[in-house]
Amino acid sequence: MIDASEILIFLVTLFATLLGPICGIGGGVIINPVIESFQIMPVAASSFLSSAAVMIMALVTIFQKTIKHNLSIDSFQVLPLAVGSAVGGVVGKIVFNELSQSFFPNPELTGAVQGALLVILCFAAIIFVIFKSKIETLHVDSTCLVLLIGFIAGMLWSFLGIGGGPFNVALLLFFFSLNSKEAAQASLFIISFSQAANIIYSVCLGGVPQIDLSILFGMCASAVAGSFIGSWASKRMNLVAVDKVYVAALGLVLIVCIFNFVNFIQLASI
Repeated sequence: MIDASEILIFLVTLFATLLGPICGIGGGVIINPVIESFQIMPVAASSFLSSAAVMIMALVTIFQKTIKHNLSIDSFQVLPLAVGSAVGGVVGKIVFNELSQSFFPNPELTGAVQGALLVILCFAAIIFVIFKSKIETLHVDSTCLVLLIGFIAGMLWSFLGIGGGPFNVALLLFFFSLNSKEAAQASLFIISFSQAANIIYSVCLGGVPQIDLSILFGMCASAVAGSFIGSWASKRMNLVAVDKVYVAALGLVLIVCIFNFVNFIQLASI
């Protein structure tokens, strides 16, 4: 029997993943805290479920746009960034695990530091998008540089414990001068690689946590629905509307990050 908490998780997954096709935010940074707030499963399980849902959404969205010939990016041009981000994410996770055992033994303090950095990044991304018309952007086309940018970004997102979705779009807008819809599609392409790499890494190390299959299937179904609804909405929105949704979504992520920061600070002080 599905209880109220599971229904709410499915609804939050639906809402968070429909942001992906619209503005390129995977939604994991929204889904994960909600699951954890119910305290119905370990943190590792909620993180795995969130990654699976976001990956499904990204893959389904890319597949939809490919078969309908609506993909407005050159996947081969985005591929080095996606590969660099995926590799950087795995390397970042390995390094973070080693450093956290040696230098950050208090997980609550680590979470507080991550939360504070995420708050700063959210503010920076919001300001950039609002004033992007007055900021001179770049046109990076060197494959080596693209790989390096992806690798560094992947490591940073891994250190911060996120998939990078909220900030991939800002990165794509600045370094590659894409428009908002192109950046959203490229972000999903990157997310699909990074989440797949994250899941494969967990499987290879035998680190897949015990999960409730009914919740997994429910979240994946919600992610598929979010992909279709988001894609439908995106086709009816202009670039200005996409930017507004992106800023609003970043505002929501900012609220979540502030909440997490305050919560971790309180736990660290106990």
